[in-house]
Amino acid sequence: MAAVPGGARKRARAVGDVVQTLHALPFVSVIVPTYNGAGTLDAQLAALYAQRYAGPWEVIVVDNRSTDATVQIVGEWLDRMPNLRLVPAYERQGRGYALNCGARAARGEIFLFCDCDDVAGEGWVAAMAEALCAHAVVVGLTEIERLNQRRPGAIKPYNSASHVSLDFLPHATGCNSGVTREAFEAVGGFEERSQRAQDIDFSWRLQLAGYKIFDAPDAVLHYRYREGLRSVWRQTVHNAIAHAWLYRRFRSQGMPRSSWRAALRDYLWLVRYARILPVRPYEFRVAWVYRAGLRWGRLLGSLIYRVWYP
Repeated sequence: MAAVPGGARKRARAVGDVVQTLHALPFVSVIVPTYNGAGTLDAQLAALYAQRYAGPWEVIVVDNRSTDATVQIVGEWLDRMPNLRLVPAYERQGRGYALNCGARAARGEIFLFCDCDDVAGEGWVAAMAEALCAHAVVVGLTEIERLNQRRPGAIKPYNSASHVSLDFLPHATGCNSGVTREAFEAVGGFEERSQRAQDIDFSWRLQLAGYKIFDAPDAVLHYRYREGLRSVWRQTVHNAIAHAWLYRRFRSQGMPRSSWRAALRDYLWLVRYARILPVRPYEFRVAWVYRAGLRWGRLLGSLIYRVWYP
């Protein structure tokens, strides 16, 4: 048998190392839930199309009963993105249900979650995958300047695993987080009975099951604020209603009741500035609407869920 030249052996070993590395990289499923997201989905798909990840990966857009051009936009990207899939979630409306539909359809070993109205930063998929090779639950860095230069927002997303939510535990934001399939299945996925705060509930159940959240600071996602005071009001009220729901679920696990003194301070502040609100800067009006929505939503939530969470 003829001897194999030394150069050929080195090249063969190099190819073998590359193949072994590719096989070692986890299969990544990026899950993007959407409901009537046609206005922003194209930008998010363009950002995901530009991602570079050496391992196998897929993008799953979950359509949760959209009535706009969402399905058509995804269809326009299918030829360019062979790793893109459209998954229907039509039985019921809700983010938790849509995310679970995406996870059930996913083929990956790890799941990444992002929203259709944000934009994944360069290298986001690779950075999240690298972090999830070391940890079961991670949260990326959420950047707020790029998409909001002329649009101040009231609800700034948490972007740190050390940021405690509602004086209880940290949570991984649903718009920029990742989890292993094993951890996802261990806690039964997302809660489907609430229209809001599924990411907080999911993160808390993971931590109570023994998992810890870690930062992935190189995984940058550009976050888009809601437009207009009405949108800020609706988002804040719905989130605040969910705070009472969370309290009912987790008070036995140690979640404290919200402070009535803080609520009283907010009420006094709202009354003080209500008369001069129209002449104040837009940023101030956003802050006023946020505080008003927070307090109104928590009152509604206390009535709906029969708990006192001011």
